[in-house]
Amino acid sequence: FWPAAVTSEAVSPDTRRLARWFRDTEKLVLSRTLEAPDAAWPNTKIVADSEALRARMAAPGGNLFVAGGIGLAGELARLGLLDELWIHVNPRTLGDGRPLLAGGLELRLLEARPLESGVVVLHYAVENEEVR
Repeated sequence: FWPAAVTSEAVSPDTRRLARWFRDTEKLVLSRTLEAPDAAWPNTKIVADSEALRARMAAPGGNLFVAGGIGLAGELARLGLLDELWIHVNPRTLGDGRPLLAGGLELRLLEARPLESGVVVLHYAVENEEVR
């Protein structure tokens, strides 16, 4: 979807802008099975474990934006690798669902912004220092 959305007239201008950002941004893909990134995703590097992310975060300019599902977010929270959390709430429900993050993260809402699509973007700061 995302590579084609860069130029698709079938999606909203906001979605095209987001697709261009996805395409142009440096990406690290955390995977134990992939050996090389898909050609449709330039600026992408495969990393095998969370220690590679931790090392990248410790390097100069090491702020990372991590996009993923609840499994990845939960693991990064467990490892103390979250400083902020952006949640995109989509206006539909699927089954019973699962909790986004297990455990006792204390979050402080920084921003709540609705998009034209009906998605609401929630931006939180992770407050509890003992988790980090």
